[in-house]
Amino acid sequence: MKVIFVSHDLKVLRLISNEIIKNTDEHLFFSTLKDFLSDFDICFSNADLLVFEYNLIHTCKLLFFALLRKNERKIPLIFYDDPFADERNRVLYWVRRNESFFKSNSFDYLIPFFSDFNNCLDKLKIYPASGFREEKNQKGFEPPKSPKKELPPALSKIFFYFRQNCGKEVSVSDILRIDDDFASENTVYSYISRLRKYIRHENKFKIIRTGKSRYKLFEVRDNFL
Repeated sequence: MKVIFVSHDLKVLRLISNEIIKNTDEHLFFSTLKDFLSDFDICFSNADLLVFEYNLIHTCKLLFFALLRKNERKIPLIFYDDPFADERNRVLYWVRRNESFFKSNSFDYLIPFFSDFNNCLDKLKIYPASGFREEKNQKGFEPPKSPKKELPPALSKIFFYFRQNCGKEVSVSDILRIDDDFASENTVYSYISRLRKYIRHENKFKIIRTGKSRYKLFEVRDNFL
């Protein structure tokens, strides 16, 4: 994966990069958005992910977001110190934010990398930027509504499986095969019931029962912004 980092604090980004880099990865670093934009065409030709410092949000709104939307390649962007991201659900937040920005549902493939990235931020004790809460209602690359409750690991696994099969019928037997910790069908029924209550608060997805021991997840077509 080719990741482009843009931040005034290159030391922090190199620490992050050293934690998550793999043999197949290529990471590029820019200290200013201006430097990045000067190589815009080259960067966009094969970049897989953009990671920015949140202090660049104003400049991005003025100079960059329109270019990002128009580009044929939907290159996801995250702010590693985003003050609106709940560290308990940061991975889902990053996915949903890009889905909302690009009006696309094609970012689930990044969940494993986002999980590693999130763990890296926790390990390095990199905290959200401060002083930006007043931007919540401004137009641009704004955050979606945060989940009201933390999504436990077991529910996260089931939710991810439903997302991978969005619009398709999923059986309880299918879910049992996801994880050995799902000991029985009754356990899965309980998890699905809890998951349905959780996502109801977000008004983004809906899980319906389609038959005996069978369910489907649908996306609710609304806009967070």
